[in-house]
Amino acid sequence: MNCIAVYHVPFEDLGTFAAPVIDHGYEVTYRHAGSAPLSEAEWRDTDLIIVLGGPIGANDTAAYPWLDAEIRGLQSRLKLKRPTLGICLGAQLMAVALGGKVMRRTVAGDASAVEIGWSALKISAGAGLLERLRGVPVLHWHGDNIVLPKGLAPAAATEGTPCQAFHLETHALGIQFHAEFEAGALEQWLTGHAVELRHAGVDLGKLREETLRHGRALDLAGKALMRDWLSGFAATTQSKEHPNKRNLKNMENNVTGKRPVQELRDPVLYHDGCNICLDIARALSSTMPSLKVVDLKLHPEMKSDAAARGIVALPCLVIEEKVLPIAPHSELADIGTTGH
Repeated sequence: MNCIAVYHVPFEDLGTFAAPVIDHGYEVTYRHAGSAPLSEAEWRDTDLIIVLGGPIGANDTAAYPWLDAEIRGLQSRLKLKRPTLGICLGAQLMAVALGGKVMRRTVAGDASAVEIGWSALKISAGAGLLERLRGVPVLHWHGDNIVLPKGLAPAAATEGTPCQAFHLETHALGIQFHAEFEAGALEQWLTGHAVELRHAGVDLGKLREETLRHGRALDLAGKALMRDWLSGFAATTQSKEHPNKRNLKNMENNVTGKRPVQELRDPVLYHDGCNICLDIARALSSTMPSLKVVDLKLHPEMKSDAAARGIVALPCLVIEEKVLPIAPHSELADIGTTGH
């Protein structure tokens, strides 16, 4: 599978998200949004696209005309419900592509109030996989705010920033903050954004201290968030493949001598998010590198998918077409209705 990471400045890369992406089987290619823009076919057909952050804004199309093409590419991709992640500027571009807008962040009438530093998010009820970040300070680095189109609700917020995250089903996620930030890259950010930091009057000493204090926790929580998101849309994509499409693939494989498609499916573990299930997931992942893990507590929208596969009790492992309960201790029917 292929992943294109669309970047705007080299040091704002995948960071800690790189490992989960590669572990899920993706081959990553970096492309600069302006000097190496994606073609229409790449926006349409790439397995996973991640649009990264940068020091420009979604409204800066007059100065950077290629932003228009980036927004159009995201618009076409999101209409097709193709897996897409946007971080900071990337999330803003996604919001505009969906019909929203981006405005200067204003606090107490100050239109130059940038948000740079560490603080925890206010996670919305039912925010799913963002629960991984509840109580975990994350890095903020922006001066614009996202205004979502009608019908989309923010999944997280901070004071002065009503929309810190949003998602569309399981295939698209936009995060205004930097959950991918790798603490070891801080000095690159400080030099790369030196002019902005000076104008904003940011205390670099404090920023270094907070990064030292919170960087490790964000590393762990950010990776967990990314693994959950990748597993969620991967399982959804598998379950929605039309049977006739699979049959055609299998007929082709019979002619070429390849194993049938269903035998090549990655195994999926569905669980309820409790500590016992997490221990089982870790143990299985150590022996099954291609295992997809779906936490139904974080992804209640996947409950119908699990039921369609014949799952009744959790945790449950699905290998090819086989449904294998593993030390089951909760009922699928209880997910989203009772505590575990």
